[in-house]
Amino acid sequence: MRSEKNKVMRTKEQILDRNGFDFEAFKFENEYSAKNLLLAMDEYSEQNCEQLQNLFTQPTEELKPLEDLYRKENPHPDGKFYLPDTTAFYNWIRVKLLGF
Repeated sequence: MRSEKNKVMRTKEQILDRNGFDFEAFKFENEYSAKNLLLAMDEYSEQNCEQLQNLFTQPTEELKPLEDLYRKENPHPDGKFYLPDTTAFYNWIRVKLLGF
């Protein structure tokens, strides 16, 4: 994956062009296939976005019960709901699971 600062989002057509595929010429000769090619690119992109989203949300869902227990053992002084500080929360998990 490329890590460029201020990366510009490119259109599907620009990405194809950057990879040596003359989309306009292809579209001129195969209008229906060109449309389907772009739809397939959208589907592939959505699939990847869903996978990335799962990579971030699944651990959060798995840790939710521990987060609730952490809040129970470490209540906020004013009794309000809060999101635990990540460092303190992971240190608490380490102590709970490993005992040190």
